[in-house]
Order: sequence, then C-alpha cells, then structure tokens
Amino acid sequence: MKRWLLLQIYLLGYSGWHLPRALRKGLARTALHRAWLCGHLGCFCEQGVRYGPANPYARRFHDLSAACVALFLASQPLLAKDLGVHGPLFEIAEPSILETIKTRLREMERSGAMDKMRQEMQDTTRAYVNRPRPVLGLGKAEVAASWEVDLSITLERDLADHNGVVFARAGTVVNPLGFSRFNKRIVIFDGDDPAQVRFALSEGDELNTLLVLTNGDPLDLMRKHGRRFYFDQNAVLVDRFGVQNTPAVVRRADPVMIVEEVPVEASDDPDR
Repeated sequence: MKRWLLLQIYLLGYSGWHLPRALRKGLARTALHRAWLCGHLGCFCEQGVRYGPANPYARRFHDLSAACVALFLASQPLLAKDLGVHGPLFEIAEPSILETIKTRLREMERSGAMDKMRQEMQDTTRAYVNRPRPVLGLGKAEVAASWEVDLSITLERDLADHNGVVFARAGTVVNPLGFSRFNKRIVIFDGDDPAQVRFALSEGDELNTLLVLTNGDPLDLMRKHGRRFYFDQNAVLVDRFGVQNTPAVVRRADPVMIVEEVPVEASDDPDR
C-alpha cells in the first residue's frame, strides 16, 4: 500500500501535476512530499545510482518532437476516406486518476492514516540512525593475525583532460598513499561487546584514532564516552581490508596498510 501510494504520487509529480499549497504544507518533510518532488524534478534511481533531473529539457524536447512530427505530416500527401460507423460509441466513464489520488489523500488525512504513516516513517528512520544494520559474517578474534593491504590501483584505460590531452596511460599503477596525508589508526570493533569497546578506547585519541563500529549504537557510545564513533555501513572498510574478526586495527605502513586482528580476553570484560 505504501509503495503503491508513493509510486502514484511520484507519477503525479512527473506528469506535471502541482500539489495544492495547503496539501504541500501538510505533507512537508514526509516521504509523500519527497516522492512528488522527485517526480516533479524527474529524478529516478537505477541499480542503486540516483539520477536527476532525469530529463531537464522534457517540455522543450516534447515541443520539438511535436513540431518535427507536424512538419513530417505536412510534407506527406494526405488521404482521407470515410470508413463509416463500426459499432456504438460510449462516453469515457473511467474516473480521473488525479481525482482518485486526491480523494484517497483526503480520506487518509481525515482518518489519521496519514499521520500514522508519517510517524512510522519517522520511527523507522530514528531506529536506523540509533542502530544501523550490523556488518554480518564477522567473528570474534581468537588468534592474533596480521597482513598487508596494497591500496594501489592499475588504470585500465588512458585518462585525458577536457582538451583530450592524455595525462595517465593505461597500465599506470597509482598508490593513493603517495598522495594522502591520512595517518590515523582505524579500530574496527563490535560496539555491543564491552571488552572490545574497552580495547578500542585503551589507546589513542580523537587526533590519531578513528573508532569504527560493525555493530552497536554509536550515539549511545558517544554519550557514554565523549568520543566520536563511526559505523562501517555496507561493510565498506571490512571488505576493503579483508577483516573477518573483530577487533581489528588498521594502520599506515607505507607503501601499504597493515591490518591486525587482536584477540580480547573474556576476562577483560568488566561485566563477566
């Protein structure tokens, strides 16, 4: 039901229908208003990539297309023939989709369904911010392990500037560490494990250490410890550095990065 309604609102915006001012004010900052706005601007998503506006010259393009069609028809010989009447004619009885949507929205406003949907969306967003989706498939480090990660990339094609001048040839190897001053330790750990939290906080500070969660509540940890906690959403860091167990420490060791998985003894857990 929610997806259907959002799709219809998106299509209304894409078709050029303007939300009444009073309705816009009532729906401000909601998913319904964003759906209409995305449609109005011609935005869309494809395979996880957001595009928009999809066609900023839509009206001009349509006008040009109509003019071309008219010119083509004018240049062709026209033939007319009376084919007679082949069956009864009926008036269009199908209700307007715009009126149907507006009626449905008014009914939802009166019944309180709109407020309920808005609250559900807010609660869902708030819950995700407090506790993002954990990185799956990780274990707890039981044996110390370390390895090197080379961040170098090899160009698969020539790169040229806006004038067509090639400034990097295919096959060139580029190591981003040669162009970056980033020198912080990165501690990747489970925020729901008190022992791992203690380990992460045992060394370094805001200036030289990044604390990255794979699980847990970053805002709650910030309030408790007065430190910034980040979250490895979509397992970007875990995948890039090949981490399989936590806690893990990533540090710079030119020309590579060193990754270490560090066992944390159960006795270190103050809750045990």
